[in-house]
Amino acid sequence: MTTRLLSWADAEPDDREQLKQFKCTEPPERTPTSAYRRVYARQHERSAEKLVHGLVPAKVDARHQRIWVGKDADGIGAVICWEWQPDDSLLVVVAALHNRLRKKGTQYTAEMMDTAQSQAMGEAVARGLRSVDVGAVIHNANSASRYFAGRFGMVPVAVVDVHHRVYGITLDLGDTA
Repeated sequence: MTTRLLSWADAEPDDREQLKQFKCTEPPERTPTSAYRRVYARQHERSAEKLVHGLVPAKVDARHQRIWVGKDADGIGAVICWEWQPDDSLLVVVAALHNRLRKKGTQYTAEMMDTAQSQAMGEAVARGLRSVDVGAVIHNANSASRYFAGRFGMVPVAVVDVHHRVYGITLDLGDTA
């Protein structure tokens, strides 16, 4: 699916190396107390980056996942992965924008969310569902993800731990099922 900014498709096994090299956080810096220890300024971004690195397109069927990637001339610029739960709900595993596209406005993230939502709704219709619950675990310090969750109607529905909350929404598929 070619959109205004990126070309979107399911991740292929050939995309594995690009996923392993995906960067969505700033490099770590040395701590003042140790020349060897390095820390990330935004650990929640590093956690998301590690989730992207662990995505394996060849195993999506076994994991009930969908890895949706947006590419441009420089490769993968955005990735969102969701998986179907046994109760027919969807869990967003990770949604990330590459560093080279950050600070270029919110249109890349909006496009990722719009295309992913239409794909997920298509999957739900194919499953014969009339509605689908969608959830995502978001770090409290991740203001960008909380903003986009709110923009798409997601609200906090549960506390996971002191640092994370589950944001959720029920998408009504209407008469399309």
